[in-house]
Amino acid sequence: MTARTSSATVLHADQEHGGLRAAVIVLMLLGIILGYFLISALLRAIMGEAPDYGFVFACGGAILVGVAVAWITEQVMKRVWPSGRRLVLDETGIRASDIGETEQALTWSENLTSIHWFFRLSGYPRGGRERRVPKNWLCLATQLQQDEERLVVYTYMPSGRAAGWTENNHKAAPHFQRIFPVEVYDTSFRARFGPPARPELPARVLAGKHGKYWLAERRRWNEGFELPPREYAIFLDFVQTHQGQ
Repeated sequence: MTARTSSATVLHADQEHGGLRAAVIVLMLLGIILGYFLISALLRAIMGEAPDYGFVFACGGAILVGVAVAWITEQVMKRVWPSGRRLVLDETGIRASDIGETEQALTWSENLTSIHWFFRLSGYPRGGRERRVPKNWLCLATQLQQDEERLVVYTYMPSGRAAGWTENNHKAAPHFQRIFPVEVYDTSFRARFGPPARPELPARVLAGKHGKYWLAERRRWNEGFELPPREYAIFLDFVQTHQGQ
């Protein structure tokens, strides 16, 4: 969700936050219950008496009603119920706000640096938000650093939509380095049956040529601001236009 004022662009992060997901699940269950009674009543009104297959028909229809209610509700609630985490971009810099945390501020100047990376959401045990994203999608991420301040912003999107960045074909676009989760995650047969967990990063990985990207990826797990693809594109364009001013 994006909001614009006369002098700033506000990007709301983590649209699928915990409160929204809980509300959607409750409303889906209510939709299933309501759908079952409505369909059962409709069958009785049409046929006078519910047929033998009426229970199965009502249950199947109720599930469809519940899923439809959940989907519609989620789309609406994303627009009106922000997570409280947001990025404010203006001509002076970027301000990142998180509930209960001190606002973080980065200014456009020569000592503001950035790195960008991506990876495919397959080949490793996924959990949380990543599990709800198609496994053939990509995660694209950016870390901005100024002195000791670091800000990580990321998104999930189909590979085709991301190709303009990940293929690094345009000199004006930022360079995105690919990293491979299989290098650090436990992909053994035993790990597949346990709860998904973030790995400890081996020293060999941190000392390798992609070590800085893995350090930033670890920060993404705990501190990252997730934006929808459209808002992430706005964020990147703003950074590319203003960085180093």
